[in-house]
Amino acid sequence: MVKPQAKSEYAYLGGHETVGKRGGYLNYQVHFPKLWADQGVQRWLRKRAPGTRAEYLLRFEKFLSWAKPQLKVEGPNDFLEWARSQPDGTVVQDVIDEYAETLSKSQAHVATALLRSFLGRNGYRELPKIDWEPTMSFTEGYKRADIQALLSYLDDSRHKLYVVMGKDSGLRANDLLFLRYRHIKEDLEKGEKFVHIRFEKERYLRRKAPGRTFIGPNSVNLLRQLVDSGVVKKGLDDRIIPWNYRTIAKILFLAKRKASLNMEIQPSHGLRKFFENCLDKTGMDHNKKLQLEGHSQGVRNAYTSREVEELRTLYGEAYRFLDLSEESVVSNEVGALQAKITEQEKTIKGLKEDLSKQKELEGFVRELMANPEIRRIMGKKDVSP
Repeated sequence: MVKPQAKSEYAYLGGHETVGKRGGYLNYQVHFPKLWADQGVQRWLRKRAPGTRAEYLLRFEKFLSWAKPQLKVEGPNDFLEWARSQPDGTVVQDVIDEYAETLSKSQAHVATALLRSFLGRNGYRELPKIDWEPTMSFTEGYKRADIQALLSYLDDSRHKLYVVMGKDSGLRANDLLFLRYRHIKEDLEKGEKFVHIRFEKERYLRRKAPGRTFIGPNSVNLLRQLVDSGVVKKGLDDRIIPWNYRTIAKILFLAKRKASLNMEIQPSHGLRKFFENCLDKTGMDHNKKLQLEGHSQGVRNAYTSREVEELRTLYGEAYRFLDLSEESVVSNEVGALQAKITEQEKTIKGLKEDLSKQKELEGFVRELMANPEIRRIMGKKDVSP
């Protein structure tokens, strides 16, 4: 058995990407050695992230298995040569479409894109333009009651911790699974109410980087209990969530089904959407919101302040919407009621002002009509209000 190295280039992805004789699911060089040895494949994926390489190679391998009896091709280079031998690109696209019809809509979209990408990166330019079908999901994220229902079907405290940290921080799944004690040590041991997650600089330079985010009392209180009981270790490199993505996804899937929640909502993304929707309710500055969420700000990224305390204050103001406690519900209901009362008071004040103006106008008209000269001009008509 080949022992995994202590450190892996895939560790940043989170999960158990250093575990097992094959080094984890995303170790594409071990899982797809023949495909990766192909020069055309390396040219195609040269600038892709390791996770993308693994995903594309897996899908490409499935296509080649389908194409072998259909096109009599053995590997990537044979497929490329077959495409070049066709009279025009529509024949090639027809084959890609035929394969795509064997897949689900979302899988077909990715397969079509990656096959066209492979051919394009290797100099094949004869493919026709196509009409891409929309695949974006408009499924909403979880509501407060959904998260509480999900938690009620989780028995392990760390499973619950994953959920509450996900909704508190808005972090993507791979960032949550990468989280080490060193990332929360400073604020947690200082007793901060809102604990800042301090990832290394390199992690913020990725295309899908984590937000400059925090966890609040729902997560912090549970985390402190687990630290005190020794369930979460305090070593700098000790992981907060010790499972890989497939394990935690399966656990959350079963809990979601038991809770009769919308099965179309992906648990981790549903928690992230909940986080984003709660930030929307605060009306905070848009660029600050993007910082907390971990969304690209374009050129604004260089100019928007990243002061932790400033973001902590904004996060604290938003937490009344993120909080799952009953106290938060009461507080929000009282706040909503107070806002409604304030609005009604403004309406009443406006009506009183309108009534006052009307009475002033009536008094003015009476004074005006009491003037003999005015009455003479008006022909002594009774025009009193």
